[in-house]
Amino acid sequence: MENIMNKVREIVKNRASEEDWKYHILLVVKYALLLAKNYKIDKKLVELAALLHDIGRLPYSEKKDKIHHITGAKEADKILRKLKYPENKIKEIQRVIICHRGSDSIKPKTVLEKIIANADAMSHFDTLPLFYYWRGKRGESFDEITKWVEEKLNRNIKKKITLSGAKKIIKEKYFLNKKILENIKKVKNF
Repeated sequence: MENIMNKVREIVKNRASEEDWKYHILLVVKYALLLAKNYKIDKKLVELAALLHDIGRLPYSEKKDKIHHITGAKEADKILRKLKYPENKIKEIQRVIICHRGSDSIKPKTVLEKIIANADAMSHFDTLPLFYYWRGKRGESFDEITKWVEEKLNRNIKKKITLSGAKKIIKEKYFLNKKILENIKKVKNF
């Protein structure tokens, strides 16, 4: 299993930008493992699912982002089959990837699915400045980004972070981010 994990880490790291690897994927892994411990779920399976959750949008493209849960499930299947990972576990990871976004009609049901969806949302509370960097590179204005970030964080806390353990972990960061966004609006309206 460790050999498969190392190969998957290498594949994901090579496909991701350095920023995405360090400031999103590794944070999702960190939070997923923390939640796995709290909910007593197989840590290796959780880590593998966390590593692969965004494989459908790496390298990043806006077009791929909207369907990355679908392309990601297919890509994870290819990767894991090539590594001879067990069929039942491949299906489980595909389902995790399909429902990790939380914004679609396919909602996470199992504890594993909820852990990855929650960890994905939790990672966003650690990377506020990066949203400005990434979206600014796409030509969005500061005000557009601020509005988008505020909506994303509110959606995450209200809809995507569903586990009580995740809510406890992220509560303080949510309020700190909210305060920063409120201050940005005050400066803008000064």
